[in-house]
Amino acid sequence: MFLSNGVKISLIPLILKTSLDIFSHMIEKNIVLFISTHETLRAEKILKSEDIYFKTVIKPRSITSECGFGLEFNRNDKERILKICKENNLKLAGIFFKRKDGGWERIDK
Repeated sequence: MFLSNGVKISLIPLILKTSLDIFSHMIEKNIVLFISTHETLRAEKILKSEDIYFKTVIKPRSITSECGFGLEFNRNDKERILKICKENNLKLAGIFFKRKDGGWERIDK
């Protein structure tokens, strides 16, 4: 597709991202928290380089952590994320999943 100024754009990445966002509520998500914002930013960079799909989210209030952000990811990526964190010496505060009652439970112990 071309814009009026002649610039070519591809709609495929936009369509795929929109589709993922629309259907993401159907996939069970986990949140990984790190000990600091700096560590979360390091994790973002590393996980992107490893082609892990995640979304940066504000940390739920009910979870105690120094950092105010978490990385939400598909639960099927949990073991891979733990391995990547260990290999890169990323300091986790924990990995949590949302229970049916709305509370959060730590699952990386």
